[in-house]
Amino acid sequence: MDYRFFDLWEDNIAILSPDGLITYTNESWKQFAQENGLNSAECGEGINYLQICDESTGQNSDEGSIASEGIREVISGKKPIFKIEYPCHNPDERRWFLLKVTPLSNTYPTDVFLQHIDITEIKEAELALKKNQNQLKKAQSIGNTGSWQFDFNTGTISASEEAYRIYGFEMDKVCGIKEIQKIPFPEYRPMLDEALNKLVSGEGAYNVEFKIKRQNDGRIADIHSVAEYDSQENTVTGIIKDITAQKKYEEKIKLFKTIFDNANYGSAIADLDGNITYINDYFAKIHGFKPEEVIGENLSIFHDEEQMVDVKNTMKQVLENGWYNNFEFWHTHRDGTTFPMLMTATVIEDEQHIPQFFATTAIDITEIKEKENELRKSESKFKNYVNNAPDAILITDENDFYVDVNPAACKMTGYSKDELIGMHILDNLPLEIHSYVTNEFKKAKQNKIADIAIPHFTKSGGKRWWRISAVKLAENRVVGFAKDITERKEAEEELLHLHNLMRYIIEHTNSAVAVHDRNLNYIYVSQRYLDEYKLNKKEVIGRHHFEVIPNLPQKWRDVHQRVLKGEIVRADRDSYYRTDGIMEWTRWHCIPWYDKGGSIGGIIVYTEIITDQVEKEEKLNEINQQLEDAVLKSNELAVQAQHADKTKSEFLANMSHELRTPLNSVIGFSDVLLEGLKGELRDSQKKYVSNINKSGSHLLNLLNDILDISKIESGKIEPVYEDVNLSTIFSETESIISPQANNKSIALKIEKPLYDLEIRADKRQIKQVIYNLLSNAIKFTPEEGTVLLSANETGEGWIEVEVKDTGIGIPEDKLEEIFNLFMQVDASTSRKYGGAGLGLGIAKKIVEMHGGELWVESEVGVGSTFKFTIPIKK
Repeated sequence: MDYRFFDLWEDNIAILSPDGLITYTNESWKQFAQENGLNSAECGEGINYLQICDESTGQNSDEGSIASEGIREVISGKKPIFKIEYPCHNPDERRWFLLKVTPLSNTYPTDVFLQHIDITEIKEAELALKKNQNQLKKAQSIGNTGSWQFDFNTGTISASEEAYRIYGFEMDKVCGIKEIQKIPFPEYRPMLDEALNKLVSGEGAYNVEFKIKRQNDGRIADIHSVAEYDSQENTVTGIIKDITAQKKYEEKIKLFKTIFDNANYGSAIADLDGNITYINDYFAKIHGFKPEEVIGENLSIFHDEEQMVDVKNTMKQVLENGWYNNFEFWHTHRDGTTFPMLMTATVIEDEQHIPQFFATTAIDITEIKEKENELRKSESKFKNYVNNAPDAILITDENDFYVDVNPAACKMTGYSKDELIGMHILDNLPLEIHSYVTNEFKKAKQNKIADIAIPHFTKSGGKRWWRISAVKLAENRVVGFAKDITERKEAEEELLHLHNLMRYIIEHTNSAVAVHDRNLNYIYVSQRYLDEYKLNKKEVIGRHHFEVIPNLPQKWRDVHQRVLKGEIVRADRDSYYRTDGIMEWTRWHCIPWYDKGGSIGGIIVYTEIITDQVEKEEKLNEINQQLEDAVLKSNELAVQAQHADKTKSEFLANMSHELRTPLNSVIGFSDVLLEGLKGELRDSQKKYVSNINKSGSHLLNLLNDILDISKIESGKIEPVYEDVNLSTIFSETESIISPQANNKSIALKIEKPLYDLEIRADKRQIKQVIYNLLSNAIKFTPEEGTVLLSANETGEGWIEVEVKDTGIGIPEDKLEEIFNLFMQVDASTSRKYGGAGLGLGIAKKIVEMHGGELWVESEVGVGSTFKFTIPIKK
């Protein structure tokens, strides 16, 4: 997790490990410690905060032990949150703080988040409020709003004229205590009696509010009354005040503040000089303040000098017109950053229509501005890409006529843009594929992808092959991305011809041919082989040689092993006995065949029954010579086959590269569609385009891996060595991989080296190795798991990098196989975890190219640890 944004908080922030060690503090924490004469060794990172609380001494040491106990309860999960207020006074000032402790995960014991919030202003406000309430209470007790007095000795009550008026009594009417007690609504009677009893007994003050129904006009009124008791006279003297209008006003003010304080837009009121008299939470917070911090301040607190010029000019216009609607203003945040707001202002006048205040509302339009800029950049980038794209981009209307093309389309067809626009897609296609192309473009209009390879005629009459991928746009239009694949088609046809020619030669040679893999399983047999050994092809392919011919002599088994080690073994005359006891003479030739990586993939066995030739040796001399020629020819074919295999490998690498370009186009245009740049999509359309985007990205990653493998195996990629800081590589990889971990709620921990450690390596390749290992760890680690990246110096000129996870683990018998290309531990079609099995193979080859080693230690159900070594800079 990146904690740097906590440096923007005013609160003192720290993070504790389960054992109480401080693992992080923000800048406010460090600044507070410095201002109070403390250093980092006393309360900084690495110090046990719980121990500090336990060992605290002095006037407020009790709060320390309470705090440590509360923190431990949150760490262990006994409490979901803990808060405590505590004083922190010094000779110069009195300060109060609120300690708030929050868990950082649902797994206990857990790291916890500490906030030390300065509540000095709140506490001072509370003290001031209490003081004002006491003053108000005293003022009400002696005020002459409406006075009354009750004499406990005589049981009589007297009241002022104002009191009579408030209650609605006639002045000449004499009222007793019972009549007075009936004036408040009955539901208030118990409260009033209790307040009076507490006053007389000295247990509390008499300060009450209640409702009455006036005697003369029946009006409902809100009454506030305070009183004092004279114990010597045994009398209670009090005052009453009609607060009905005040209550209504307070309700209106309360409603107003509730609406505006909780609004998701800014609202403020300022006098004609720009001094703020009201501001809601949104408006203050978006500038980095609390409302109480800016009340009474001038609007210049939100603007620099240049911005204030516009503010003052606008205030003049508002005074002249009475209002100003939807104008953009740049504001300055407390931290000095600036941002735009869309504002509306009006003038508030008094009853004589004299302007008194400005009232404004505002919303932050930073995101809108950024999106506008991004849209302009995106449109420019998109237009530049289309005009400079190496492949043809053609857009057709609902009737399949071209309405727009890019320069590459003109170059590929030989037509100008004006000539192409208005042409039909079938105009330059062979007649026999018109129906096929029309149907494919119908699929595109149905929100499917049309992906076709077709011949196309240029303006000069030449025939070229195009690979076209088409998708639907708005208004039933279709965009097609066309790539010239003429050379590839010719290469495919040539490769197919060579393959058929090789099969034809094998099937028509005098030898029976069988091809086995390294495990001696049949992967190909000629028809002559099947006929001579009386076998069925379906019963042979995929089965082991010793299973098909169980009584094979030991000498043949030895020959197979010699050939698998690279030896070529042959015999011009060899005998064997058939199952019917008849001896036959054979000529055989057993050679190894090699895969594209140069490793032995298996063996090829050429056999020929020469019984008749042996019996009539003199007559077969000439035939034997021909057979020898045939064997030589077969050798040449084997070399050609190897060459074809290498050509195939190079072709695969080239094709992987060629396929990336249209895939990038598909991904790019699907992004355009999802962002709504060409119109808003329906939900179903978004779903389909999202699937296109995800599948394209997955296929592109697979092609990139295949291309890397091809380059590595063909020797076309070599490390470009430079001096690289390992911490930099860790940081850059973390920024890329973090979203994957966040999506699965996996705790990704990156332990960067504590000192500048440099290695001598290819930075891009080492980043790829670390990314592949982290990506694998995240993929095979369940949600809420942990993945750790760290590095240690071995002391022998090497660095050992380690990626550790809490995932599903790897069976012991699969630990070596997982580094093989295209290898998956679960190779079934229903496997839970996807992938082509290239990542670990690529990582291993890159590490070995750097002279290091890559290995794994794992336990099923516990997790895996991948380690590799890389040389330190010398």
